[in-house]
Amino acid sequence: MKKKLLIFRFENVLIDITPGQYYIQKKLWELLRELKKDGYQLILTTSLGFESTLRAVTSMSEVSETIHTHFDKLISSHQPDRQLDEPLRFAEKNKIELDEIVYFGNYYSDYQAAQKAGIDFIGVIDHLAETQLLNKILPDEKRVHPILFEEFLSQYLELTTV
Repeated sequence: MKKKLLIFRFENVLIDITPGQYYIQKKLWELLRELKKDGYQLILTTSLGFESTLRAVTSMSEVSETIHTHFDKLISSHQPDRQLDEPLRFAEKNKIELDEIVYFGNYYSDYQAAQKAGIDFIGVIDHLAETQLLNKILPDEKRVHPILFEEFLSQYLELTTV
């Protein structure tokens, strides 16, 4: 089934945030721009609190501008068990079926939320202990390292286009 709604967790997926450094994965942002042109709906979600996350990268106006122009909805949720409530309402309003949604996250709570909602989940695995749990439970085709995310996303969407 062709995916129509892509939900991205903010941390370590689209922007590599390490203490004192913020790195935009520019090629990935270009891909997101193309996906928008192709009709995909994109949602950005964070548990950090969107305002505080943006304040952390305030000196990088490019980040703020890019985020606001590339996503259909920006969501901040501090409740892991309810983090997909708004994206699912968005999907329902836009007549997007559950099998047309994929959630890219890097926490076990992301995986649990996707399982509970009945949507596809891809784990973005890095060196953090939290993501290593995903590394153990997800099959190879359902996990990716952040450095390889752009290539993985392109291939994944080609495979899911029917």
